[in-house]
Amino acid sequence: MFDAARAGDSAAVRAVRLEGERIAYTVAAAAAVLDPDLVVLGGGVGHSIDLLLRPVRETLRTLTPLRPKIVPSRLGEDAVLLGAVATALGTARDVVFERRSAS
Repeated sequence: MFDAARAGDSAAVRAVRLEGERIAYTVAAAAAVLDPDLVVLGGGVGHSIDLLLRPVRETLRTLTPLRPKIVPSRLGEDAVLLGAVATALGTARDVVFERRSAS
């Protein structure tokens, strides 16, 4: 879809715009609860930031006065996987040191 939108396919451009609007609704909901200064879009979404950023920002302006900065993840499509690995390593480290200090 994103490649077709970049090539100018009108149906793909509309689909990408709709996806950007959906992301904006999610960001608006999170901003209402968390009030973040920054939202990082990762995975395939972050990879297509060139197409999604404008519709996300435009829709967000209509939804809320809270407008965090929106940037693509530097980790690319592996962001979720790398985050999961980092979380697992942190948990494993806590368990190992807890056991060592208990001994």
